[in-house]
Amino acid sequence: MSWSINIIGKPKNVSNALEIYSEKLSGQSKVEFDAALPYMMGLVQQNFNENEQLLPVIKIEASGYGYVQDGVQKYRNCICKIETHHAELV
Repeated sequence: MSWSINIIGKPKNVSNALEIYSEKLSGQSKVEFDAALPYMMGLVQQNFNENEQLLPVIKIEASGYGYVQDGVQKYRNCICKIETHHAELV
């Protein structure tokens, strides 16, 4: 199965969007995404600024896929790219 995301926003909103995306998945795609979810959220949360007016804008692109045979996960792959942009999000 496979999954793919492309999200842009403030770090907290990106984390929320990741959780919402998880709720929309089912089956093996959900299993694979949910396994990667805490790692993606942790990386997103490493991008912050204490000054609320200077919050970075985060762009996360990630995808994953795997193969299950006879109920056994044979392989899994996850690619994740996170960019920080210090720009005004309107």
